[in-house]
Amino acid sequence: MLQQRLLTLRAVVADCARLLAAADAYHAMTEDRPHRPGLSAAAAASQLVEGLHAGRFDRTEVDAVLAAAGQASPRPRAAHPAGLTDREIQVLRLIARGRANKQVAAALGTVLSLSGREQTVLHREQGRPGPGRSASRSAFPGTPTTPP
Repeated sequence: MLQQRLLTLRAVVADCARLLAAADAYHAMTEDRPHRPGLSAAAAASQLVEGLHAGRFDRTEVDAVLAAAGQASPRPRAAHPAGLTDREIQVLRLIARGRANKQVAAALGTVLSLSGREQTVLHREQGRPGPGRSASRSAFPGTPTTPP
């Protein structure tokens, strides 16, 4: 019970941190600095959307900051394949870059924990062998069976 509450609290803190990061970036862009004048609200919104597309910010936080600033939110992207959420896409990108579960969790500011059963179900849905099984050429066509 306590562990679940801690996980929930960490998720809330991570959400708040992402929202503050987007809001701080927008505010910093609109402020005059010694080395440059502040950007217009529209230009700062454009820069924030570029940060969204580059993966520095999440869509929810960018939408919230732009709404609070009275700017139009960017139009939503097309749906992800297989109905994946933005967060699942983030996780998959990190895994595709070779990050371990702990590194993915640290990058996302959360706890990422899948039981062996959940991993097996995920692998089965993707048509891959489960964890702990060796991959064959038939499971991943065009890939070598031994690491380079």
